[in-house]
Amino acid sequence: MGNKFLILFAALLLSSDLMALDSPVIQCISLDSADDITITWSQPVDTGLGFNAYVIYYRSASAQQFNSLSEIFDYSQISVTINGSFSGDGSFFIVTTANPGDTSLATDTVSPLIISLFSQGRNVDITWQEIDLPGLDTFYSVYRKMESEETNWAILGKVPFGTTSFRDTIEVCQDTFKYKLDYQGVGGCLISSNHG
Repeated sequence: MGNKFLILFAALLLSSDLMALDSPVIQCISLDSADDITITWSQPVDTGLGFNAYVIYYRSASAQQFNSLSEIFDYSQISVTINGSFSGDGSFFIVTTANPGDTSLATDTVSPLIISLFSQGRNVDITWQEIDLPGLDTFYSVYRKMESEETNWAILGKVPFGTTSFRDTIEVCQDTFKYKLDYQGVGGCLISSNHG
């Protein structure tokens, strides 16, 4: 009798492990010119084939709690663009849900890369806070373009991780410029800042 109970207990434990959901891992978070956000994650292992949805949660800097922002029901989808104005201090995380009612642990909470600009005379100082997403790069690429024209972004320079500022000197003060930073994330996707 005791051995049957032990075997039954081991079978239940094993079956619960097979149904356990892994958490996705956020690899990139990027902002575009409209401050829409794109989040890219690695596909978790679904050992029990019980996948239901990826659920993305968001909390603005002034909010007390996270709220569900989007649900993705396609297991093979590993990226989503969400329209909105996300260039403030907000945070995101993702969980995986399965049938019946199982939820993975949450991913690490991440925030987008936000730049701030300070200008004095012909100098523009760009500052930012580092985010906790590893990259294939070991540096930030800093870009500039004229706001009045549909021009391509021109790279101004590269600064190593750990550096949180860059100074640009404008030759002619007859136009307004936009700036952005980016670096390549672990999955090969791009981590890109707001356009300041």
